[in-house]
Amino acid sequence: MSSLLRDGLVPHEGQRIRVRAKIERYGSSPEGSRYLLVNVCDVASGALLTDHLWMPIGNWAWSMRAGDVIAFDATVAAYVKGYQGRRWDAQIESPLRVDLHLANPSNGEILEQGPIPRMR
Repeated sequence: MSSLLRDGLVPHEGQRIRVRAKIERYGSSPEGSRYLLVNVCDVASGALLTDHLWMPIGNWAWSMRAGDVIAFDATVAAYVKGYQGRRWDAQIESPLRVDLHLANPSNGEILEQGPIPRMR
């Protein structure tokens, strides 16, 4: 069920936890704008949960930017990775890949501000 990089999330599956991470960069996809978070740790134990994770940007993260170290609450949940296609026979031929992610983020706060970008 888990990938090697996300084994730290397995014990918390289904639980709501507080995490700490650094925003590495901004990205966009057809699903919307996202932040790449790195060194995602459990605040309570300090244990590394995953080395990276893409998170959608919502109201919880409106004032954050690349370089910031942040903390937020989220639920550890399973999801199906990748595009599954429209053809049912193609879906049967390739098995579903399931991984864990952080869902329903809230109560975001900036713990350390990153460098302020220079205006040109």
